[in-house]
Amino acid sequence: MNPKKKIEGLKLDPDHPRLITRRDFIGHGLMSGFAISMVPSVILAMLKTDIAHAQAAACPSSAAAAGLMPLVVLDMAGGLGLASNFIVGKTGGAQDYLNSYDLLGIPDGSNPKNVSGQVETRYGAPLHLTLSRFLAGMHSVMQESTRANTKIMTVCHSSMDDSSSNQLSPLILAAKAGLVGSVLPTGLGTRSSQSGGNSTVPFPDAALKPLAVSSGTNLVNAITMGDALTGLTPAQRSRIARASANLSKSQLSKFTSMSQGTQFKTLAECGYVKNADVVSSSSSIDASQNPNVQALYVNPANQQSEAGGANAAAVFNTLMGNVGPSAIVVGGCDYHNQGEAVSSAKDEECGRELGRILELAARLGKPVVVAGISDGAIAYEKGTRAPRSDSGSRSLAFLACFKPGGAPSLVKSQIGSYIDGQTAIRDNFFATNPAMVAYILAINYLKLSGRMDLVDSVIPSGAIPSSSLPGILGFG
Repeated sequence: MNPKKKIEGLKLDPDHPRLITRRDFIGHGLMSGFAISMVPSVILAMLKTDIAHAQAAACPSSAAAAGLMPLVVLDMAGGLGLASNFIVGKTGGAQDYLNSYDLLGIPDGSNPKNVSGQVETRYGAPLHLTLSRFLAGMHSVMQESTRANTKIMTVCHSSMDDSSSNQLSPLILAAKAGLVGSVLPTGLGTRSSQSGGNSTVPFPDAALKPLAVSSGTNLVNAITMGDALTGLTPAQRSRIARASANLSKSQLSKFTSMSQGTQFKTLAECGYVKNADVVSSSSSIDASQNPNVQALYVNPANQQSEAGGANAAAVFNTLMGNVGPSAIVVGGCDYHNQGEAVSSAKDEECGRELGRILELAARLGKPVVVAGISDGAIAYEKGTRAPRSDSGSRSLAFLACFKPGGAPSLVKSQIGSYIDGQTAIRDNFFATNPAMVAYILAINYLKLSGRMDLVDSVIPSGAIPSSSLPGILGFG
């Protein structure tokens, strides 16, 4: 196709005497976010003609499954030493302590098996009371009432070090179950990937892929089409949005067989048409305008506000039900050989991100589930907190849940186990398969939401042996 060739079939805006042209879009500030995808000349330059078998993408269902709680994936990229912050145990559970934790960053003098007063047990999954900077980060932002209504379970497993190929993220599974947003059906991600984060999903789905956002302003502009429309009435803004959608639909047949046609179709029919209903106001999606976000999202190092950042935008809009499940990434977790000060600061940052999510949910009166994942893990200098090397055999994932009416029921705080060699046991069906870890997180998410009836629609048939299901349920 010649990019300069004129496209026929432009639709008239019924309230205007002439065609809506590309110049009109530019004049109304529609050259950013979703809107740029609607401009024919830009689309033609972007699309390729050499792939003839692209499949049409279906829009996510706009009808949410009842009862599903907001889900945020906290993706700690690089292999955080979670097993040096949480206490892991043997087959008897998290408090069936190992003989030693001296390669997990817990010196023998702080081994809870031998020394009392070392463990915080209120969340279910125990954390090291005196050494865990992850716990310190959580508590730096969580009120006592939030702590009282939060429970956490862990999953002991192995994963690939420093690899985005780990299929650890349950985000698409939750979306597939029916967790969709009222403004944007899909969720948000702070990276442009199938999961919205660093680790990937068990299976991709273009229609459920999160929208990548780099800031709160980026999100607001994408959905509302920017500040340039503020001088127009809501009806005028709605007409422009619908005219854009009509334009894209009239040309859709020309693009469905091209390599980027499925992305265009999803944007045109799912994301952009929905914009027509929300262009009148950005207040419901702008996290930076919310006083609770303003209070919690402050950089502790310089006291600068982070309320307008991507993390705040993703968490706030997920909690409010504006979007589906979202992912936020904390980078720099590959900290081996960088010393205890660096690793402690990063552990605290990750704990603070979890604490912010839980505390914001509490202040908004919303429940939330947080899945914590990381690609790989860490081995420490024997008997110290100094990270020595990557060690994917010491991986850990967690699922945290806050409920405003009372803490959720936790029947088992640890799924899987470690051995006295201080590595995750390998003979569980999920121990060396990250995708199975994602399934376990998703199943427990559905259990928390009271929707175990959706498991078969989300988890591939036969993936989880039926006899193994009771053993992987941490929440009751």
